[in-house]
Amino acid sequence: MEVENGIGALDKARRLSLNLAVLAFSLPDVSGYQLAQELRAIKPELPIFMLTTEYRPNIEKMALASGIVAVFSKRDDLETLIANARAVCGIE
Repeated sequence: MEVENGIGALDKARRLSLNLAVLAFSLPDVSGYQLAQELRAIKPELPIFMLTTEYRPNIEKMALASGIVAVFSKRDDLETLIANARAVCGIE
């Protein structure tokens, strides 16, 4: 399932049983950090990953503090993200 903004993501999270959320660093209406915190309030057990255009240590530090469990670069880490998503969701 894909949504275009934070409001849509929160709405879907309230209505659906999710196994994983993959957030963009920046959305039109909210930052990925803010959305992660709001998702944590709704579903504390939900694993949350973040995609960034470019990875930087300060982004990862803020992401982890926001409840995001892993940060991946859109340019370099998509295979790693997929492998981690499969592991989190119990897919071999």
